[in-house]
Amino acid sequence: MKRSILLMILMLFCCGLTVEAQRITLIRTPIQSGNISSWNDVSPDGRLVSGTFREASTSITYPFVWSATEGFRYLTLQGDLTSDTSQSFHGRAHGMSGGGMVFGYRWLQGAYRWRPGQALQMLRTPSGADNATPHAASWDGSVVVGSDTRGRAVVWNASGVPRTIIQGSARDVSADGRFVVGGIMGDDGLGAFLWTQETGILRLPAWGGTAYGVSDDGQVVVGDGLVQGRAGAFRWTAEAGATIISPTGWDNSVARHVSADGAIVVGAVSRGGSANAFRWTESGGFELLTDTYRHLLPADMILEGVSSMSPDGRFLIGYADRPGRTYVYLLDTMIPEPSGVLLLGLGLGLFWKRRKVK
Repeated sequence: MKRSILLMILMLFCCGLTVEAQRITLIRTPIQSGNISSWNDVSPDGRLVSGTFREASTSITYPFVWSATEGFRYLTLQGDLTSDTSQSFHGRAHGMSGGGMVFGYRWLQGAYRWRPGQALQMLRTPSGADNATPHAASWDGSVVVGSDTRGRAVVWNASGVPRTIIQGSARDVSADGRFVVGGIMGDDGLGAFLWTQETGILRLPAWGGTAYGVSDDGQVVVGDGLVQGRAGAFRWTAEAGATIISPTGWDNSVARHVSADGAIVVGAVSRGGSANAFRWTESGGFELLTDTYRHLLPADMILEGVSSMSPDGRFLIGYADRPGRTYVYLLDTMIPEPSGVLLLGLGLGLFWKRRKVK
């Protein structure tokens, strides 16, 4: 009897190990009179999403942070979050660092850096430019990268002082702030680049395109461009060079994000005006997210793109299309640990074996 009870406890414990599972959350607009103009980033734990809310009646925009438990909360100048847009400021949120710093553009003021509990920090506009737009930030938010109105790639330091590094646009930065990637506008046209303060600009062999994502160690870069006569989503490594990772048969493709370790890439492909979100992994290659997660979706829903991915590749935020309506989705790609399933099977086997012996 005691052994049976112990086996049942083991089974319950194993079940507890597999509670987390794949799921998708469809997020709605906060009030009927408005709409969401952009959703752009997800926190490492998948609990927070940043974006911009636009009031339909006035077209005024407000930066927000959303969570499943507290809904929409808007940024204030004092570093607080509020559910009342009248206490927020006019502007946009362009993204969120791994450490929770939100960056964006304040209306008629310029680029900003927002941290919980701290007054809003304005980032200086580069000399000669009217304003600048931030696109990405390091994990702690001390380094922010973007572009200005003179078409230059910009890197801001912890004090908010800008440095223009090349004619082009900086689109992403590594977690430690060392590696910056983007698109360079040279005499021979647009192309992808990788930059560090130590080595300067490295022109990547992806012509006519832009680099949108970089791994933590700077050894993997993703984006779109022309590689060896073929255009599409590319993945570049310091060891192997650039490779197109999207299959043939699509009109266009772009890789938007890469995981911290460089092993997972997400983006979008399109054909005939219809877009589909994709994921590429070192182990499994290319797959359409709509096909992979069809069991979580309504039959007529398509995942069209990925706006952001958590550093480990687990959480994705993007847009989903259903006839007559567009949704914002938050996808948890969690796969239960095999150890939990294994222990559960072992516990069940021992339990039934004991019952059979009796």
